[in-house]
Amino acid sequence: YKIDNFFWRIAIVILIGIIVSVAVWLFVQYTGIYTPGFSGIIQGLAKIAKIKIEEYNQSLANIIYNTMFWCLYLLLNIPLIIFSYFKIGKRFAILSGIYISVSQLVGFCLGLINNGNPIFIFTNMSSLSSSPLYIPGVQMLPWNTGEGLVIGLFVYSLVYSIINGFVVSCVYILGSSSGGTDFIGFYYSKIKNKSIGNLLTIFNVISLVIGVILGSFVCWLIKSPTNPSLELNATNILEALFSPNLISSVLGTIIAGLMYNYYFPRNKIIKVQIYSDKTSEIRQSLLATDWNYKLAISQSNQEVLNYLGENINNSLETICFYIDIPTLISTIRSIDNECLI
Repeated sequence: YKIDNFFWRIAIVILIGIIVSVAVWLFVQYTGIYTPGFSGIIQGLAKIAKIKIEEYNQSLANIIYNTMFWCLYLLLNIPLIIFSYFKIGKRFAILSGIYISVSQLVGFCLGLINNGNPIFIFTNMSSLSSSPLYIPGVQMLPWNTGEGLVIGLFVYSLVYSIINGFVVSCVYILGSSSGGTDFIGFYYSKIKNKSIGNLLTIFNVISLVIGVILGSFVCWLIKSPTNPSLELNATNILEALFSPNLISSVLGTIIAGLMYNYYFPRNKIIKVQIYSDKTSEIRQSLLATDWNYKLAISQSNQEVLNYLGENINNSLETICFYIDIPTLISTIRSIDNECLI
């Protein structure tokens, strides 16, 4: 919150983008867990394309999968970045564009390492399962499998969720967006002074489920004829549908959401009080930046005067969302770097 220098913000956003791309590459892309939002659906589509193309050319399948996995999300966000530039704010759009571009392009380059073959930090998720429901090459893990694969999958989900929850909170604090539905939420909060956090949470969970169904369940159905010992009865189909991939991904999303709310409760309202001898200038500057919340100037009480000094006669009050705090503080500090917030 205290970093006002825009170039420092850019540098930190670039660093965070690199960290996120490494985390997704190591803990998501080849393990079978999914991320919420548009990215989860894209992951599912990429996995369907991969298993269809690898029937003819394995190398081409890896390249197509890696390209879809990373680049489709970047392309999807380009119009949203342009929209936010004109409707939310230039700095917000620039920081968001840098974060999304770095995280996706670095991830794309990482995916080309080792010819697209996975690198596992914990459990080897490509090891053959003892379950008859397991189909090699499909990221659908049955519950009754051996080799510690189910536990490994939940470990990958837990580690990724913790990393993602912390670093994305930092992205929000810096006045940026992680892309996708975040742009919609930020825009609606800015224009309407209302939060649609609950609605976006529902959408993210639904999109996550769709992504798992596409990338795990549908791929499993497509490849099931290659396993003659596999019987497609109701029990096996339900187990494939409600697989550890689905449960671990949903739990990971919940953990990341709890961390967002702890470090940056962006859908919560906060009261801000500014003690300064330049309250009028600060108020005019905020109004000039289309500050969409009410501003009230009140006289400081005697206790505040004794603490801050006789020249602090007024205080400026406003109530806003947490997502507006970076913009608010930057504007205030550009006028009075010595004031108390």
